[in-house]
Amino acid sequence: GTMFGYFINFDADVFHRYSTLENNLRSASNSFYDSYRATVESFLKFIKNKYNISNAGRDGIQSLFNNDELLQFLYTAGVEERAISKVKDYILKINKHIHKKEKELGFEIVVDYLNALYDLTAPVAYFMGQTPKRITLNEIQKLYAEYETNLKAQNMFHENLEDCIDKKFEEFKDSMNSKNKEPEISMQKAREYFLNNSNKTLMYRGEDSDFSFFKLVYTLSLSLFLLLSFIQLYLMFAYERVMFVYDLPINVVYTILFVRFFFLKKEMDPLDLEDSSMYSVMPLGPLWTLDGIKKRYIGFGILSLVIFVFDLSFSFEEKVLPTGSIIVEVLHTSLMLFLTVYGIFHFRKYDILKMTGLDLITKQPKVEFIK
Repeated sequence: GTMFGYFINFDADVFHRYSTLENNLRSASNSFYDSYRATVESFLKFIKNKYNISNAGRDGIQSLFNNDELLQFLYTAGVEERAISKVKDYILKINKHIHKKEKELGFEIVVDYLNALYDLTAPVAYFMGQTPKRITLNEIQKLYAEYETNLKAQNMFHENLEDCIDKKFEEFKDSMNSKNKEPEISMQKAREYFLNNSNKTLMYRGEDSDFSFFKLVYTLSLSLFLLLSFIQLYLMFAYERVMFVYDLPINVVYTILFVRFFFLKKEMDPLDLEDSSMYSVMPLGPLWTLDGIKKRYIGFGILSLVIFVFDLSFSFEEKVLPTGSIIVEVLHTSLMLFLTVYGIFHFRKYDILKMTGLDLITKQPKVEFIK
């Protein structure tokens, strides 16, 4: 039998939820609080559905407790406001995991929670014409005695399991110590392990001030280059110069480089460095090195020079562009050449490979530089 036998007259789900609650308590399961919340929620849903109470929101337990029409029915059925507030407070504690750190259920908690459940549900049973039997302290004590018995058995099982694990670990440790020393690792094996498993970065060869100056000059030059690119775009439309269209791919490439350049650091992962510079990187077995200038930068540089010479000579012959526009064209191409040459000179300084890993022989962290 069950203490809340009258739950069977509500509906099967409410009775099933409470049966799970009682079984969890008997078996010393840590799901007592979750099944308590599920029982209360199932009971409130039963009332809402049976008496066609409008749904002021979702069917979650908080929404049900905030449903004014449902609360009014509970008051009408004879449920005291104190009982509703108490269960609502318990549910709030469960939702906030107040009991999460508790290893055991106290007897007083079980008494309070079950009495609150009775005070919430029994008046509704009376309202439906039932005669619910009052739960007694003796019944709760018998139920709690089963909980204590099963909890004690579980604790003994875990203690025996921990003792077994500790014993096996001590046996393993003794067998390792009996060998006097660890197997020797050859220098070659330790070297291969370090090369294959170390973290690798490429470093800028130079002082911090040199790197900061390089990044500042390059950023300012790229900013001016992009400004001139926008001016070029304006001139293309203002003077209907078709030749400016051919500069657009170059401007796009350098715009992308400009954005990525903000992520440039003095020490970088090889693949990140490849994304942020005009150089490719190449793996050499477990190592990395700079490979060469990306072909697209060489191609766009040559294309820009050809367009520049052709467009400038055409402008002088036709005399269709004002002097200011020609100056913009000259500055734009000059900056493109400067960025390319200046970038090639400084990006190639990322030629120090830094490797950080574990030395198997000393069991200590190890840092190595290859220039």
